[in-house]
Amino acid sequence: MENRDFAKVMFECSRELRRTFLDKEISKKDGMPKSFMSILDALQGRERMTVTKLSGILSIPQPNCSRSVNKIAEAGYIKKINSELDKRVVSLELTEEGHKLVDNFHEGIIDEISSNIDGCRYEDIEQLNHHLAEVYKILQNM
Repeated sequence: MENRDFAKVMFECSRELRRTFLDKEISKKDGMPKSFMSILDALQGRERMTVTKLSGILSIPQPNCSRSVNKIAEAGYIKKINSELDKRVVSLELTEEGHKLVDNFHEGIIDEISSNIDGCRYEDIEQLNHHLAEVYKILQNM
């Protein structure tokens, strides 16, 4: 298989996973735009980061990211921390409420996936789990 063919399959799989599970769960979050959940999810489990770094990770323009971060911070899900060395530098981290929201979001996705695979054969699930674990290892080393 050519690298480009593999990349296309990976892209299509990620798109289908997003459409099937992630988008459904995001739509359940009342009044929470997808971009807000993407920001919260990107901050989960990471060190503090600046809006510049966050916008780079999410590939969204920095001004848009800043506006969204401000709205999320106003809602109490993100804490802004000024640098002691340079007051112009502001780092972001999730508040306790932000962590709870993201954890609930992840649990909702896991529940959605779990309910969708209930009809699958055990052997198929085991085989898929094995292959996905291998893909995950490879992606971590890229």
